[in-house]
Amino acid sequence: MGGENKGIFVVGFPDAETDRLHADAVSAVERLALGKEVKRAEMKDAAKYGVSLFPALVVDGKVVSEGEIRSVEDLAQMIKSA
Repeated sequence: MGGENKGIFVVGFPDAETDRLHADAVSAVERLALGKEVKRAEMKDAAKYGVSLFPALVVDGKVVSEGEIRSVEDLAQMIKSA
């Protein structure tokens, strides 16, 4: 995948679940001291990332979680392993 897919993205509808995933992903990145920004991707980008369930977390073009809310600890592990 190209450079535009590098980074950490939350893909989802503008709703409470997506907001929670974004906040928890930010907390996970802070725990890992990565110094990276967690960005919100637009719904039109869901197909580009291969996301079919929402909300989803994408790290460097790889879908690491979709359709569920995970703990900050789980998200940190997913981000670290991606």
